[in-house]
Amino acid sequence: MGVTLKRLPGSMAVGMAVLRIIGTLLGLVLVVACRVSLDHMPGRTMRVGAIIEDATATSQVTPSLTVTPSPTVTSHATYTRTPRNTSSPTHEPSMTPTPTATVTTTPTVTMTATPTVTMTATATMTATATATAIPIRMQLTTGECCVRPFWSPDGREVWFLDRPAVDAVAAIWGVDLTGGEPGLVTDLLGILSPDARLVAYPSSDGITYIQSIDDEERWVVPSGGRPINFSPDGKRIGWQLVSSKNSSYYKRGFELWRADIDGSNAQNVITVTGGGIVGWFPDSSRWLVQSSDVSDQSYTLTVLDLGSQESLEIARAPRLWAPSLSPGGNWVAFQVTASGDAERDGLWVVRSDGSAMRKLEVYGSYQWRSEGRLAGVPLESSAQSDNQSHRLLEVDVGTGVVSQLTDPTQLSFRIANNDWAMAPEGDQFVYVSAEDRNLWVIQLP
Repeated sequence: MGVTLKRLPGSMAVGMAVLRIIGTLLGLVLVVACRVSLDHMPGRTMRVGAIIEDATATSQVTPSLTVTPSPTVTSHATYTRTPRNTSSPTHEPSMTPTPTATVTTTPTVTMTATPTVTMTATATMTATATATAIPIRMQLTTGECCVRPFWSPDGREVWFLDRPAVDAVAAIWGVDLTGGEPGLVTDLLGILSPDARLVAYPSSDGITYIQSIDDEERWVVPSGGRPINFSPDGKRIGWQLVSSKNSSYYKRGFELWRADIDGSNAQNVITVTGGGIVGWFPDSSRWLVQSSDVSDQSYTLTVLDLGSQESLEIARAPRLWAPSLSPGGNWVAFQVTASGDAERDGLWVVRSDGSAMRKLEVYGSYQWRSEGRLAGVPLESSAQSDNQSHRLLEVDVGTGVVSQLTDPTQLSFRIANNDWAMAPEGDQFVYVSAEDRNLWVIQLP
């Protein structure tokens, strides 16, 4: 029996075609919906190059970054990554903004539209540490040598007094900071000029000579065998002579003289009681002079102009001693001891015009480190025992602020007989060790 197929009407055929098309579209919608659902499940990542949009802003993310949905960052600048403290062994990078940035961690994603933020996945780890530099100590000599160390004018060598052998003469020797054996500087014991090319020394017959270290040239200066002071520019000299004998130095008269470097044009500048020339000012035109005042039993410090001979008293106190002029000539340090007034006793500084006098909060041995900065080894009872260390302090004389240059817990040293000297640049000092009687240098931070 055969089956007979009948042709459907034209309208019904069209309807069936439409139904097939609708079915196909519904299948495509279901596939798209499934993919979107999977893309937004927790733990899934958004495809790089995607554009994140919300109601207020749009931000383009570069292909080098993978962003998780929560939390996110509100940003107005470029960020770098630094480690974040966590109790977990694994350190998760966190965002650290530059000074113009603001970081906000919230449960939702918010991106501001202006300016557009570009982020990269490369993390930059920044580690910073603050540490106090420890001074470095090095030994210069051996064999328990040397006393009175001082620095060569260029600061490259340490010079000292020594007699290295029984058959040798006492002389000035020098050792380089880079090491090596000490070498002879000069066998003329006296006072060196600022450039160390001349030395002034007395003879046994009461005559003072100035001699060149480089050759045999020498000449006599009229100081009567008394020590002289060279001016900083090396052109003039000064000295003092006793003008009136008295058993008490406090009441003894002294004439203060000056002359040219060759001894010519000698002139008696001033006569003082119980004092003398402390030193030349850097301009070579003034002296710092100490004298005593019998009327009130005190000592004074005076700035004396050598041209006009005008004087300015800048300090006065009982038992004033050990004055020291700063390298630039703007400050004077001095001590007052056993004056009978505890408020007066101590270490003081004053400007060379007589202003800004102040008592410092330290007391002990001191030397100028640089203009306005005083280095000192404080007098401490604990440092007097054999197993305790000295320490070096610095005082800003303008403010009185004290800072520690060496820490006994990190670097131990003991200076013998206050025998130490700061380098010309103030970056190191040399001392005679109380432990082995050799020369050591400490380089300061």
